[in-house]
Amino acid sequence: MTPNWSQLWTFITNPKDTTSTSSISPSPSTLRRIIKSLSLLTFFSILLYALYIHFQPSTIPQPPDIPESPDLPPPSPEDTYKSIYGYPPTNPTIPPLHIHDPSILYDLPTNTYYAYGSGPHIPIHSAPTLQGPWTKVGSCCHFDPEKLPKAGMDIRVGRSPSPQGPFVDKQGRDLVDGGGEIVYGSNGDVYAPGGQGVLSGEVEGDVLYYHYCEGPFPFSHIFLQI
Repeated sequence: MTPNWSQLWTFITNPKDTTSTSSISPSPSTLRRIIKSLSLLTFFSILLYALYIHFQPSTIPQPPDIPESPDLPPPSPEDTYKSIYGYPPTNPTIPPLHIHDPSILYDLPTNTYYAYGSGPHIPIHSAPTLQGPWTKVGSCCHFDPEKLPKAGMDIRVGRSPSPQGPFVDKQGRDLVDGGGEIVYGSNGDVYAPGGQGVLSGEVEGDVLYYHYCEGPFPFSHIFLQI
């Protein structure tokens, strides 16, 4: 049964109209079908909009809530930011992963690289002619006190003429094969440093930041400090 939309509209706008000679009130079953159709239409509209927002990368003038420093130049109005949620759907070679430990390399004036943890990417620090990634080796969290390695995780660096690697240390050992120069490791109350990044400053020089575990034995992930 196809509902009479003109009669339904008349009933909605003027339900007390009794001048019509025919009944304009739709049956309960018709109203239920209309309400169900409108509900489904609303649900799928919201769902499609949510999926569009979820997977569609957006370009905005600059990301909000960026800490600023008088020692660093402010963002330019021409700067753009690509929002990333999960893994980019346009690159099927990257498996599903958690995004954390972000870092950005400006290889001006050509490219900008976005690096992050939990995947095949590692933070990269730029030198005049060589690219040097800062990476970590070992586990960071959920320690087993019975199997805890003495050294834990450490921070290493390698070099390459290309941001895409391969990155090697002074002896030519590739970082992916366990090579790399150890920059900072476990010492004193600091255990398993990682999640590192480098802040470049023209006044006080470069600053290395990282997280580590500091707490009573046995070590546990609840004692992670930054």
